[in-house]
Amino acid sequence: MDFNVNDWLGDWISFEHLINNHDPNLDRAWKDSTKAMRSKPLFAIMMLGDARRFWAKACKTSGKEWRFRIGGWHIEQPSAVGDDDAVAGFNLTWLDEKTHPHHNT
Repeated sequence: MDFNVNDWLGDWISFEHLINNHDPNLDRAWKDSTKAMRSKPLFAIMMLGDARRFWAKACKTSGKEWRFRIGGWHIEQPSAVGDDDAVAGFNLTWLDEKTHPHHNT
């Protein structure tokens, strides 16, 4: 598989934002995914309730050592250095909930 940084550029919201959002479409998606996962014994055991609760624990970005949740991240291509126009990689900036442009309060 080829990695193309252009496919990843821009602003991304934290999965936690989708977990904690109660948009009716997201609520329906969580209910549907829970129903689908309960039909698989291994996944039903792992979830111990529902899909939203499972992913809320799996994707938690705050804790005792870091009290702030990650709101998302911004990915951009690095500035070209010297004459090399083909700089590899990308710059990633973590955004907190207050500075994240997609956070709804």
